[in-house]
Amino acid sequence: MEIREREVNLQATGRAALERQMPATGWRSNADRVSVRLHLPPGWRLFALFGADNVQGDWLTSWTLLDVFLLVIFSLAVFKLWDWRAGVLAFFAFGLAYQEPAAPRYVWLALLLPVAVLRVVPEGWGKRIVAAWKYMTLAVLLVLLVPFVGRQIQQAIYPQLEDRGRDRNVLGEIGGGTGAFGGDGVNNEETSNVNAFVAAPAPNAPTDAASPALMEAEVQPLPANEANLELSENARNRAQHQMRRELVDQKWSQRKQAADSVQQGRLASKSYSANANLAYDSKARIQTGPGVPEWSWRTVGFQWNSPVQESQQVYPILIPLWLERLLTLLRVALLVLLAGVVLDVRKWNLPLARAGAAARIATLFFALGIALCANASADSQIPDQQTLNTLRDRLLKTPDVYPNAADIPFVSLSIKERRLVMDAEIHTVAHVSVPLPGRFPAWSPVSATVDGKSEAVVCRQDGYLWIALTPGVHRVHVEGTLPSATEWEWAFQLTPRRVSIDAPGWTYTGVRPDGVPERQIFFVQKQKSITGEAGYEQQDLRSVAEVRRNIELGLVWQVTTTVNRLSAAGKAISLRIPLLPDEKVLTPDVIVKDGFIDVRIGAHEQQFSWSSELTVANQLALETRAGDTWVERWYLNASPVWNVGFTGLSPIFEQTNSSLIPLWTPWPGEKVSLAVTRPEAISGATVTVRRVRHEVAQGLRTRESELNLDLQCSLGEDFVIVLPEKAEVTDLRHNGQLIPVRRDGNKLIVPLRPGEQTLAIKWSINQPVGLRVVADAVQLPVESANITTVIRSPGMHWVLWTHGPLRGPAVRLWGVLAVSLLAAWVLSRLSFSPLRTWEWLLLAIGLTQVPWSLAAVVVGWLFWLVWRGHESFQKIPGWLYALLQIALIVLTFVVLGAFVEVVDKGLRGFPLTYIEGNGSTQGGYLKWFQPSAAGLLPQPECVTLSVWFYRFLMLAWALWLASALLRWLKWGWTQFGLGGFFHPIRKKQTGTP
Repeated sequence: MEIREREVNLQATGRAALERQMPATGWRSNADRVSVRLHLPPGWRLFALFGADNVQGDWLTSWTLLDVFLLVIFSLAVFKLWDWRAGVLAFFAFGLAYQEPAAPRYVWLALLLPVAVLRVVPEGWGKRIVAAWKYMTLAVLLVLLVPFVGRQIQQAIYPQLEDRGRDRNVLGEIGGGTGAFGGDGVNNEETSNVNAFVAAPAPNAPTDAASPALMEAEVQPLPANEANLELSENARNRAQHQMRRELVDQKWSQRKQAADSVQQGRLASKSYSANANLAYDSKARIQTGPGVPEWSWRTVGFQWNSPVQESQQVYPILIPLWLERLLTLLRVALLVLLAGVVLDVRKWNLPLARAGAAARIATLFFALGIALCANASADSQIPDQQTLNTLRDRLLKTPDVYPNAADIPFVSLSIKERRLVMDAEIHTVAHVSVPLPGRFPAWSPVSATVDGKSEAVVCRQDGYLWIALTPGVHRVHVEGTLPSATEWEWAFQLTPRRVSIDAPGWTYTGVRPDGVPERQIFFVQKQKSITGEAGYEQQDLRSVAEVRRNIELGLVWQVTTTVNRLSAAGKAISLRIPLLPDEKVLTPDVIVKDGFIDVRIGAHEQQFSWSSELTVANQLALETRAGDTWVERWYLNASPVWNVGFTGLSPIFEQTNSSLIPLWTPWPGEKVSLAVTRPEAISGATVTVRRVRHEVAQGLRTRESELNLDLQCSLGEDFVIVLPEKAEVTDLRHNGQLIPVRRDGNKLIVPLRPGEQTLAIKWSINQPVGLRVVADAVQLPVESANITTVIRSPGMHWVLWTHGPLRGPAVRLWGVLAVSLLAAWVLSRLSFSPLRTWEWLLLAIGLTQVPWSLAAVVVGWLFWLVWRGHESFQKIPGWLYALLQIALIVLTFVVLGAFVEVVDKGLRGFPLTYIEGNGSTQGGYLKWFQPSAAGLLPQPECVTLSVWFYRFLMLAWALWLASALLRWLKWGWTQFGLGGFFHPIRKKQTGTP
């Protein structure tokens, strides 16, 4: 590798097998500092990494001394309150769950306090208060633990829906996500809200904010009602902070780009920039490299604070997917057992607390957790990605007033005896600060007035004098002084449209005849000359000149030679410069004779230049003669197709030039020999498929497919794509332009051009929809990366199952159904259950199509009716008795409405299958992602049925529900009337004195 830039930003792509150790740098060179980001796929985690100075994101270093202290204290407390077996259980259960997102932490410690106090406090009101404290803490624990268990089990089944972590809050239990129960969201997309903050850039200038006050005044928040989102205050604050940080980064980026452009403009006359001649040969077979996967999931960072040797190794200990699933199930089981110990379930007088209580408690937690987590539909994720993108576009939209908020139509400049006077006419449409012409320190301001008033607000920033103006047309008058120099530059940040210059004693360039200025105007002080002599007759025998040869070794060898005047103007220069070996002058109207060129520079001219072509050779000699009366500077700029070796005078490299272009400044008689060779090309792929998007839209009778490829090619060649045999290509576009279709059987031949390009292919197949919908088999000639496959199922079909790459959709219907049936069986085992087992099972099947909260209301209504017929209900005071009766009536109507909704959705709508993951949606939009493929693109599939199968099943369920509901209502009316509908409210009687 040959380095030709002073500041190298090198990116290398490689592939290595997963081993127990890996190199720290990956380079055969030492490094001062190294920072690494390790991306892990779904379901994988990093237990620990050894060999680096700092690690962020692994499990081991996430523990602090405070965390270890709390773990030990909690385990010892459980050991003291129960026994050693409970203490060991607490240690492993609490330890395995401590670092998990949204895991209960401090609430466990808060629960042990009332449990311990209850064992020593005597009977009385104090014990009742402590008992109330215990039950309230227990309720908080259950609210946090049940959703956490559900998410953990879901994570084990569907790794693509895992929670990748959030910041802890005060209690350390609930994060600030938008998924179910504070999760990150099932699709793991960017879900932080964007609250609009727009900073308007300075007029016609780099967006670096003329002053902090102006920047702060230009920030305008978007009203919350425009976002049409219901967000918490914490989410809005995070969004504001994120947007402010992005704006700061954006402004610094724009400011740096502006500074770089100015610096490049200054170095334009000093460096020889690359052009098309320095590009690669269009016929050269140049590697385009492999496609780089662009996915990201869980990220781990590690770095070194000291120099790193090339031989250093790091030792990562990874937790693979299968082990993480086992640990997750173990974590859930231990937490459920720990909850059973803390709650003393053996003392409960319930059927569940008899033989096999631990297993049944675990089953109940499993059912409740999965049911709660599973019923959190992807449609409830607010805001979705499309809303975020819309808000972001709205936030970053520049106001219409910028960047043309100010304009300078005319400026007059007067220079007399080094006193400078500027009169400018400035038009503004807003309150802005405007940079005046002239960069410091070329001049020094003395006074400034606006519209004849001296109360002008000015400041120096970024090398210019800025003046604050109100909307309108203004006359700005500025006076200043020039330093004692023979040359100076009048530069602009906001260029005037026209200028007028009155500068006797100065010559200037950079102004067109109509008064339109360029980006800067150069002034040179005039020198008095002897009158009566022609310019070429004023020979300067001691003239000083510089010969600069810019040699370019590219596809064509050429050289540009410039002779610059170094002595004062006013006298002509005549030189006879020797040409390089085999140099052929291409510039017309120059005198070339005997290997020399005659150079004539007029009295008021600064330079003379010509262009030439060189013959390609293995050797090139540069030398000066002992009697030369000028100084020479040689620049060499070689394209990547040439390798150049130097012998003789050693080159130097200018500090002001970012490119490492060799420069020689020889003395008379010194020489340099250049050995030029063409490096041998390393064999490799000349076509890289960076991204692939394969979309399949299955209809009832035909299938429409579209393939979009993002490619990079270094050599024009044919690209062969193998399509299905029955595929009929309907559209073929190359870089958005229609091209003819060339086919050889099932092979599609597409001609490629060098460079980056896109291909879009559409085809159709007469294939009716079946039970399975499989993506078409497409074969590419090279390896591809970042493959996205989308299947759109028919609108009247019911997606039952999906199969494909890991990052894809998950049909959670069967998990929800299994858990619902399990929960129904658990409820049927209760001694006071109002329904038989088969009735609970049928009811649970239908309630999977409604939110879990509504299903809980139905179950609660049934058990409320059981309690209504119990003797304890008759002992309730009269006012509370009446209130509960009214509440029961309202709850009955709510339950009837829930049943109506279930029947309506079942008979007219579509089934709720809980499809989530990688942006997939409920409406049959299924999306998979695979980092790379060898040649054959992935072929994910889905299993579908006509929606009428679902509706017929729901019709049978609705008929059963109608029959069962009549029995339930009759039984409910009997329960409602036991002991009377309402009890009289007795007033307390007072006796007569």
